[in-house]
Amino acid sequence: MRKYQWILYIALIGMAITTIACTYARDIIYTDPPEEMIETPEEPTTPLPPEMMPPEMMAAVDVVIYTFRSFWIVLGDAETAAETTKSHLEANGITVVVTNDDQFLREWMLETTGDGSVNVLITYGVIPSTVYGQVNSQPNGSIAENWIETMDGDTILNHADYFAFNSDQDVTEEIAGEQILQVTAVGSNGEIGLHNLMDNTNISLFPFGIGGGPNQYIPMVVTTDGSSLTPSLIEFESNRPFNLDQLQGDWYAEKIFASDTGDANAKYADPVIVRDGNLGRLAIIHATQQDHDLKPNGEVAAEMIINYLLADAPPVVSMPEPEPETPEMEAETPEMEPEMPTDTNPAIEGPVVSVSPAEIASAAVGAQLQVSINIAQGVNITGYDFTLAFDSTALRYVESSNADYLPGAIDIPVVVTEGNVLMGAASLSGPALASSGTLATITFEVIAAKASTLTLQKVELTDNESPPQTINPTTVDAEISAP
Repeated sequence: MRKYQWILYIALIGMAITTIACTYARDIIYTDPPEEMIETPEEPTTPLPPEMMPPEMMAAVDVVIYTFRSFWIVLGDAETAAETTKSHLEANGITVVVTNDDQFLREWMLETTGDGSVNVLITYGVIPSTVYGQVNSQPNGSIAENWIETMDGDTILNHADYFAFNSDQDVTEEIAGEQILQVTAVGSNGEIGLHNLMDNTNISLFPFGIGGGPNQYIPMVVTTDGSSLTPSLIEFESNRPFNLDQLQGDWYAEKIFASDTGDANAKYADPVIVRDGNLGRLAIIHATQQDHDLKPNGEVAAEMIINYLLADAPPVVSMPEPEPETPEMEAETPEMEPEMPTDTNPAIEGPVVSVSPAEIASAAVGAQLQVSINIAQGVNITGYDFTLAFDSTALRYVESSNADYLPGAIDIPVVVTEGNVLMGAASLSGPALASSGTLATITFEVIAAKASTLTLQKVELTDNESPPQTINPTTVDAEISAP
């Protein structure tokens, strides 16, 4: 019996030791937790800085506000306006990044080019040199131009000074053996910056026309649309309004918020959204030297975006007014969309290479005509070549250049024969970063103003497979009509 008592005592002692050990362990775990266990729940609430965003997070950003530099508005006021805009947009579920990082801006625009959704870039009197080459070093096929030449409806919205007139970077030069910072950003692009973005050498935001003149203040009267969509907008005087009479090609005034007449029958407008047909947009707000008196800058920008640009179903009352039953309107229905397809076009599978614009009215004899060769729905593209056939009795080849769709590309020498232009390029730095963009631009001189066709032939794309695969894309040609 004593033997069993000892066994019982031993068991009881073991249970007591176990209870004490568990209590001690519990106290250690819960009263003295490791530091990382305390901080872990807070990590998801800490936003990543823009430069650390992965591509998938970057693509989810709806609006980027660039605040590295400003003209005609004090940088501090621009930063205040940016934060005001950001606050209003985020309260409406819109994802916003305010940044002075021009490399982030470049990658974001590449990531969102042709992604099937509307994105907005807000600037304050500058165009960043990472997306549009300073001193107009890339007149065609810049990242900014490609961004607004897809059917996403992407928008560059500029406050204060002349649109695309100024760059954001000064240049350091060696003078007498010393590195001297030269103030070169001011006016570095001049009026040509906007000419290149709109493919319109006649457009000028100077009220006196190209070349400018004394500053002239044009009174802006808020329109009915302005009152309903941007209730914070007040009347003011604009120095650099859009001259609506100078819009050419497919560009038109999509929405006028204030004008010199207070309605859509106006010559000058600011704020205004102008659009390239069914492609991208440019917009201005308070293009004036009196910007410091216009405190609702941030509110007006937010209202324009919330109530129109990113509204679920933006009104289209300011769209051009063709009759719905006419052939012209039918030509603008989805059958015309292959002009610049996007990754979300369900009607077309695989890459599409197109001549843009797809419909061109012949210019006068002696005038120049420029077209772009665009790509959409490309995946891992590393090279391309094509032949563009043209009517040599109507057009004379002048020049051509490959754009920057392929990173680090080398150009295939251009071959021009009677009625044909052969072009191509191959990347040395991996596949294209975007699915859509501009491959090349070609300029012709009109030698006979008559109807003709620009036809893509022998179009081949290559990808980054090993070995590279040849892809024959869908092609879309262009028609030139007689004047």
